[in-house]
Amino acid sequence: MEFPHLQKIHDEYKGKGAIVAMISIDQERYKVGPFLEKNPNSALMLLSNSEVESAYKVQGIPLTLIIDQKGMIRYRHTGFSPGQETELRGVIEALLN
Repeated sequence: MEFPHLQKIHDEYKGKGAIVAMISIDQERYKVGPFLEKNPNSALMLLSNSEVESAYKVQGIPLTLIIDQKGMIRYRHTGFSPGQETELRGVIEALLN
């Protein structure tokens, strides 16, 4: 999912038990600082490495994962498609209830 869509999800579920984290796989890590300065209230931003990409079997981007409190992947989607926000909300709501 792209940033604006993930940001909406972050804003909606902030403080309700869900954490939205974005992982940058950009090799030019210096770009992350200016991005965060422009988006100070953004979701958690993490930097990737080969171990993370291997552990989560990253084969394409964007990759959206929903991971439960036990560390189990409950949702996985590569790419972006219309309606994905609704699908994400459904999965998050089910996990929070």
